[in-house]
Amino acid sequence: MRHEEYDELKLKNFAKEIRQEYGVMSLEVLKKASIEHPEKYPSYKTFERKLGGIKNIKKNIEGY
Repeated sequence: MRHEEYDELKLKNFAKEIRQEYGVMSLEVLKKASIEHPEKYPSYKTFERKLGGIKNIKKNIEGY
């Protein structure tokens, strides 16, 4: 497995794509997206480290 750095803007774009694809945004959905598309989406932990908890992630993509 390779290590890749993600900036906040890229993670916001991923989160927005995930919300559009799955219809909702939750930790379970982030985990599911990462498992189903590991080559495309980072783990949910990466989202939490860069964007904060799920409430902050939701707030970030709504305002984006």
